[in-house]
Order: sequence, then C-alpha cells, then structure tokens
Amino acid sequence: MAVSRQPICANLDPMDLDERLRRAQGSVEELAPVLFDHSEEVLLALLDNPRLTEEHLKVLLSRKGLGRNILAEIAARARLLRAYAVKLALVRHPHSPRHVSLVLLRYLYPFDLVRVAATPAAAAELRRTAEEAIVARLTMFSLGERLTLARQGSARVAAGLLSDSEDQVIRAVLDNPRLTEAGVVRALREQDIGPQAARAVAAHPRWSSRYEVRLALIRNPATSFRCVLELVQQVRRRDLAELTADRMMPADRRTYLARLVERRPGRSKRALTQGSD
Repeated sequence: MAVSRQPICANLDPMDLDERLRRAQGSVEELAPVLFDHSEEVLLALLDNPRLTEEHLKVLLSRKGLGRNILAEIAARARLLRAYAVKLALVRHPHSPRHVSLVLLRYLYPFDLVRVAATPAAAAELRRTAEEAIVARLTMFSLGERLTLARQGSARVAAGLLSDSEDQVIRAVLDNPRLTEAGVVRALREQDIGPQAARAVAAHPRWSSRYEVRLALIRNPATSFRCVLELVQQVRRRDLAELTADRMMPADRRTYLARLVERRPGRSKRALTQGSD
C-alpha cells in the first residue's frame, strides 16, 4: 500500500491532541496524517501501533527533522527493525544517535556501507567504522566491485585492497589519488601483503620514491631479497641499524643488514638528512 508523503497533519487542529493520539493508535488508513506530526507523544503512540508498516516507517524516516529520541525509540523496537530498509534509513538519518548507527552498520550490505562511508555529511566516526567494515568484508565483493573500490575508494579502503590476490586490483589501488603514504606503510606493516603487492609497490614511481615506504618494504617478508638489495642503497645507515633489531624480518635479512651496517662508514649529519650513505 502506497503511503502519502504529504504533510496531511498540517490541516489538523494543533490543539486537538486527543484526536491525533487516537489516530496514532487507529487503523492503517488513519496513520498517514500522523506520520508528519511534530508531537513526540503522538509519534511514540504511533510507534506502538501494531498496524504500523514498513512503508509507514520509511515515510517517517524520510523526515530529516525527526528528533533523536524518536529515532532511538524506533531502534529500540525489534519489531520495527525487521525490515532492512528501516535499518538503512536509521543509519543514514542525520540525527540518528551515534550508538544506534554504529550498531546497525554491521547489518548493512557491502555497497550500502560504501555509500555511508562516502557520505560527507555523515559523522567522521561513522564513516571510519563503515570503512573498517568494508575492509573486513572485501572478500564478499566481486572482482569488478573490488576494482571500482580500488580506483574510487577512500584511503582506508584502498589500502585494505593491497592484500588482494589480483594484480589488476593492486595496480588500480596504487594509482588511486586518495591513497596515502601512511596507508601504504600501514598495509605493508600490518596486512598480509603478497609478493605481487610488494613488487608492485617497489616498482611504482609514486611510492617507490617515498622513504618510509622503502623502509616498510625492507621490513616486509614478502619483499624479495633482490628488491631489498636495491632498496637498502637508498637507506640511511642509522635506519639500517634500527632495522637489524626488527624481529618481524627474516633472520637472514637481518644478518645481511647487520653486516652492511658494519661495512658502511658513518656519514655527516647533512648526508644523513639527504638520505644517502
């Protein structure tokens, strides 16, 4: 049944509270005008009406001025949350209480999470949590969807895709203008990066020149030893010395770096600042 979206209650006597409360508890046909009522008491009565349908709720939640208390009351009623559209509308409503939106995020489909993460008006914490949920569910996306995310996704989502098994996804990620150096470094340190991703990062003109990225590549076990031999030529002696104490690196790599440090003479402060040995 289609529900009118016109504010019919504007024609009601604003003083006739008893009549509006009666309608809020009335038949399906009587509920449409009440959906636009501004009285919290009337709206609470409406939410308790067992004849309230998903269509009614969608119209109610389309009201951008709906108060936080009413939104919290909708979220507190399990019967009203059965419909996916209601969950999504609550998450996307600008006045939804923080705890309501964060809890309901876990129920959203992957690309609805993408839309939430890309909503500028959404709270920063909500967008961040949505991004984390997207990264956790990346295996649920098809190859085409992952490619879209790799090219257009946020910095956090793009960095999460550096663990992808497809070379074309990894290449698209590295060309994403939103990807940051911090994201690449974090991925190399914390994610299960494969050899193809390490190789792609090391060969990419934008990222291979970043000093912190070089250090992260040297640390990452997925980086080939041949690549490490090239990278260490551009690393300061003092940083190489620190790398030898990193237990996350393979033992043979740490042994090689320790020997390299012993062979390299110290450099002036100016040379160290310039990144040459």
